[in-house]
Amino acid sequence: MHRKCSLLIFAWFASLLLAHVPQQGVADDTPSAAATDTEAGAAQAAPATDAAEVAEPVEVAKPAETEKPAESPYLAEGAILAVRGSSLVLTSDESAALKKGATFEVYVELPQGLGTAIIAEGKIASNDEGLLIGKITSKDKTAKLSTEMKVRFRKSEAKDEAPVKADPQTPPMKKTVTAKKITTPELPATKGFQAAVDRYKRAVLLVKDSKNKSHGTAFVISKKHRLLATNAHVADIAETVVLNETRTEYKVTRRWFHPDTLRTMREDNQTVMKSQDPKVGSVDPRGTDLAILQLEKIGPDLPAEVVLADPEQAKSIVGAEIGMYGYPAYNTQAASGQFAQATFVTGTVSRLEKLNGHPEDQRVENRRRVVYSGPNYPGFSGSPIFLDNGRVVVVNHAVTNLKDGTKVAYGIRVDALWDMLGHFQLADKINNSPAEMPEPIFIENQNPQVAKLQTAIDLMNQARAHHKQGEFSECFDAMSKAEETAPWYWEIYLTRAKMVDDYVTRVKLTREDQAACYEASLSYYSKANELHLKSFNIRALPILLDFARQSINVARFRENTEVLKQAINVLEDKDVVKVAFEGKNAAYFLALRATVKKDLGTMNKDIKWFEGALADIDEAIRRQPGHEEYVKERSSIIRKAQLAGVVNSGN
Repeated sequence: MHRKCSLLIFAWFASLLLAHVPQQGVADDTPSAAATDTEAGAAQAAPATDAAEVAEPVEVAKPAETEKPAESPYLAEGAILAVRGSSLVLTSDESAALKKGATFEVYVELPQGLGTAIIAEGKIASNDEGLLIGKITSKDKTAKLSTEMKVRFRKSEAKDEAPVKADPQTPPMKKTVTAKKITTPELPATKGFQAAVDRYKRAVLLVKDSKNKSHGTAFVISKKHRLLATNAHVADIAETVVLNETRTEYKVTRRWFHPDTLRTMREDNQTVMKSQDPKVGSVDPRGTDLAILQLEKIGPDLPAEVVLADPEQAKSIVGAEIGMYGYPAYNTQAASGQFAQATFVTGTVSRLEKLNGHPEDQRVENRRRVVYSGPNYPGFSGSPIFLDNGRVVVVNHAVTNLKDGTKVAYGIRVDALWDMLGHFQLADKINNSPAEMPEPIFIENQNPQVAKLQTAIDLMNQARAHHKQGEFSECFDAMSKAEETAPWYWEIYLTRAKMVDDYVTRVKLTREDQAACYEASLSYYSKANELHLKSFNIRALPILLDFARQSINVARFRENTEVLKQAINVLEDKDVVKVAFEGKNAAYFLALRATVKKDLGTMNKDIKWFEGALADIDEAIRRQPGHEEYVKERSSIIRKAQLAGVVNSGN
């Protein structure tokens, strides 16, 4: 009580003195509180603070007492990541300095400034790349250990222990605090790719999808904020990352895509649009194929980060020798149970090209797609490409196979990454960000086909609603407008063909009108097949079967053998047959082909067509025994052959 009163009297006396001291002005460029790492991952300014908190430190009179404060007995503080019985998974900013046998305390903060209470004591059992395993040696039996508690590590009591020497291959990077931000000095004077590889050995991580079927590469650009850079197409599949030469995994909790990420829309696999949404479609490799990942906060600290080159430095790299560090598939999946192991390769920057969507007359030094020589394989996507001084200047992202068998490798220049960091207000989280960010270069205009395709899809949906209500005039009017809007979109023609088919069954028509509808439907199926093949480079079996079925109708109404020949050419195509026989509709495919051959035999009075038809329908029945329609079709084939006079009625 006496101590509290003394403190109050001292505070009152000090306030009287300070009331007569003029307030020191605060310069305009003095920052407010440091940017905080919000849950969304963006850098936001902290609330404004008092002038005394942000002004330069002011010297104060030394107290009359000369006694020095007692030196802290603790080396570092840490956190509990997990509790496993009497074992704790721990982490600390000073993990590298903590060795097996070092002692620690588990404690909690007491309320109202009453200090701390020690809950348990223990020793470090192991230190695996910054992930500490602690064993509890004594504990308050009434308390339950949890991740909400804190840890502090005691200094070693050994007097004569020799200091630990730093590894000369990887000298530490000392941070310098300035009035504006934390900056990182130049890399060590030692140049050469070996030094860079040694330095970045733990900064390049393997990226995996949830099913462990696809992978790529990412690299750490901020240890503190757990930020990684990679490609947009790698971020699309990113679920977890693995630390090089370990089994240590981290979950990906957030993804940012470059504002100029281009995607080929799934609807037609042709139209390219700006989109950061993976649901729109796959990433177009000709665009700015960049993304940033943020990892979960639990787990060991990231042990290393790369140093990004200055944006201006990236403009003059043609002819420079470069190194790349990443995870090609043949290496990381070479043997079951093997550690992820990064691979290093070298090459040379060949030229600069413009990215898709950037101006055609863009100056060479502003072109951000880098062409370089050197080995490149699947899995290297997202790998850092650096100069012999260790600075990352390019992010690898694609390889093209030329007709002569050679490969051309591509990357995205680091200034595009800086643009992205600035756009999402993440630049302040990077230690060596430029004092002044350059003016960003973004694509200004959207692909006009995007709006047209979206309009066409809306019109198709309107047509479906009219069709459902039996409003056929309005239905086909909307489909005609959709075709005029996006004539390259294959699904418009497929949808229209099916609507015409349904129209014939729901409306009473003359034979001539039926024939006209079947011919129109057949042309729509043919167009849908043509555009689908152009979009996806594969032939869609359902469209081809509909085409063959409608060919039968047209041939019967018009007695046109040419359309049947077109249908049989499709149904006997070896690639179509292979797909059909591997699927569930093999029996239907055979029965349909048998019907086409039967009609060809009837029109041409040729026994070979009937023989082929009988072979197909027998195979269909074998695959699907007892199918009533197939049995009827077999009888029809024999009857038609008899009527055509190519076989005797007694056979």
